[in-house]
Amino acid sequence: MRALGVGAAIALFCASAAAQAETYQDWFVSGSPDQSRVLAITSNDGGAALVIDCVIRSKACGWRLVSDWLCEDGATYSVLANANSHATMVHAICERTPSGLGRSRLSFQEFDAMNALFKGADKVGFAIARTGDQFNLLRFSLSGEPLAQAKLMALINPARTPRSVNVKEPTLASAARR
Repeated sequence: MRALGVGAAIALFCASAAAQAETYQDWFVSGSPDQSRVLAITSNDGGAALVIDCVIRSKACGWRLVSDWLCEDGATYSVLANANSHATMVHAICERTPSGLGRSRLSFQEFDAMNALFKGADKVGFAIARTGDQFNLLRFSLSGEPLAQAKLMALINPARTPRSVNVKEPTLASAARR
């Protein structure tokens, strides 16, 4: 069931079949077919997905939640995020997915706060405030997330091979001449 949810999330973000994915425990890393984005994705048993979405050209990344509940396009939602270490309130903006898919995407505004929350945690839960006294509750595994995020960062910031510089170490004789 996890692979189906992951596949659906990739399709939602890339709008076509995903490029070859790499697996990191409960997370998958894949590039978009046009090679403009890379994604790290996990899904829960309900088919919702937690995604890190990075645009390669701008090197900008964001946390996203993809779910089948419909939110109001452009609306900002308060979200209580809870992991092993602590809980924090974050905010997310609703982005409706293409017509007919019946899914919504929440884009979190606090990338660093999310990373800090996830550090060292193995699970995360989200309580998303809805109208009145309603909440949507979602839980995800973070097993493999640090490796998946490291892979994303390597893909958007490829390490440049350091230039070889020929530097001679000073010897005792050269130091004595000074």
